[in-house]
Amino acid sequence: MKKVVVAIDFGTAGTTYAFAFADKKENIITGKWNINQEKNPTEIILDDIYKVKKFGYECKEYLGDQSSSEDIFYYFKDIKMQLYKNKEEIIADNRDSKQSLSFVISKILLKIKEEALAEIRRRNPIILDSDVEWKVTVPAIWKNESKDIMRRAAQEAGIFNSNEQSTFFALEPEAAACDYVVNNPNSCAIAPGSIYIICDIGGGTVDISTHKRVKENNNIYIEEVYPPIGGNNGSTFINKKFLDEVITKLFGKNTVNQLLNLIKDPSSKKDIYFEYCEFLESIEEFKINISEKRKEKNEAKRINCSVFSDFIDKNISIEDLIENFNENCKEGWKITKYNEFKIYFPYQIMIDMTKEIIVNKIVKYLNNIISNVPNVKSIIYAGSVSSNPFIISMIQEELGYNINHCLCTYPAVAVVKGAVIFGLNPYMIKTRISKYTIGIACNEIWDEFKHGLHPEKKYFDSEDNCFRCRDVFSPIIEKDQKIPVDKINSRNYNIKGSKSTISFYKTTFYNITFVDEKYNLLKNKCQKFGELTLDVGTKFDKNNRDLIIQLKLGGTFISADIIYKNEIVKANFDFTKEN
Repeated sequence: MKKVVVAIDFGTAGTTYAFAFADKKENIITGKWNINQEKNPTEIILDDIYKVKKFGYECKEYLGDQSSSEDIFYYFKDIKMQLYKNKEEIIADNRDSKQSLSFVISKILLKIKEEALAEIRRRNPIILDSDVEWKVTVPAIWKNESKDIMRRAAQEAGIFNSNEQSTFFALEPEAAACDYVVNNPNSCAIAPGSIYIICDIGGGTVDISTHKRVKENNNIYIEEVYPPIGGNNGSTFINKKFLDEVITKLFGKNTVNQLLNLIKDPSSKKDIYFEYCEFLESIEEFKINISEKRKEKNEAKRINCSVFSDFIDKNISIEDLIENFNENCKEGWKITKYNEFKIYFPYQIMIDMTKEIIVNKIVKYLNNIISNVPNVKSIIYAGSVSSNPFIISMIQEELGYNINHCLCTYPAVAVVKGAVIFGLNPYMIKTRISKYTIGIACNEIWDEFKHGLHPEKKYFDSEDNCFRCRDVFSPIIEKDQKIPVDKINSRNYNIKGSKSTISFYKTTFYNITFVDEKYNLLKNKCQKFGELTLDVGTKFDKNNRDLIIQLKLGGTFISADIIYKNEIVKANFDFTKEN
């Protein structure tokens, strides 16, 4: 155990860190930003040689000072959702310039690393870099490819430990569960043996896990009892929907596009970035302040929309635009003018959008779990969105079951604090459930009973003097199988030369024989999700071609060791082939 465990919660809207000294595990310290804000906005400005110029709250101030500056810079935000979409590159927000996604993320992780180490050394000046163990949070629903981009970013930032890669990541709902279990040991929601759902509602994703609390020999453990479920239904999609369905319909698509194109034009006045940021902040404030009281009183939020004023057809008045919008809007959405381009938008708009994007989707996920997992006693909420009791009450009302609805003590930082707890005790999570049957593609000795005739797959192996069958799916773990987090799945494999590539596949189907089997004309039953490349070099012996693959599939990130002639051989997982 290192002297300090530091967790980084890299979020869609905000990022922060937390840490604890190993000899004071109960004292978890969280980062503070811009007058004690819990998180720093996940945005960064790089200069013309891609060094960090500004990060987080500093970006807005810098953008506001650029009205006469000729500086070349690159402004990146909405970064995490590019990972969810499995993008390798990201385009700067202020100009059409692409950069490696892992590179941009590494710059943010490095900045957080510097901030965290400075705070740690303020408390203990003799702490070395080597005394620190790092954890980075990721959604449980992410594909391995997305995790791999984050891994590369962490490696570039100097915080990735390849020796602990199976526990380097902390899965966000699991981390929140760790926080709740440790801080609420006597809660009826998590009585020993009880099954509960942990629902992490973030800016980008809704991430839901289902657990059972287990107590053995006075130690608390968490077992996963149902595979993680969720999607890109976080609160930032409410902002996007408001822009698409309200602002664009009010001012027109052409007006909005003109503004966005100007923002991306390096020769434009930079002060428009600041004005647009102010407008977006008003939308964010509008969204987070929905409440039962505002709904009952039919209250409205005043938003300054003057950033669009220069792009509107001069022959059309703002009154005409408002009248046209109101004639075609949904019930309860009618807007009113306050002064020029300052407009009152009813809170009912945001309530309806929150219900559609977050509440209805979460209720659908929860119903899925409850219908498949008996005896769910409680739902525990984490994530900044959970801080709004009105949203939780809407979920509770729509769900309708007699289930306890509980909150983590500090929902916005439950994940990052729980990730520290996970780092201090990574085996607090005892088992996970495999969402897929996972296996490798291999060439087996042909068996007519198992493989059938399949002449296109059957071939004669002159080296082994036998018939083999290509593209055979050889399962390693089965769908819904419970996997201990420290379990090593060993598999013998036969190599043909010093260099080999082993393809890994996943499937939700049963009784798969070949990796290219189809369930319709277009789609395969199996999906390739990665390749393991290895090179045994001069050790290769054609008379001894058997090696052992040791896979850790129960961790937060798949890792593998290759053993050939009783020695570990370097191997590399490539998840860019995931589909």
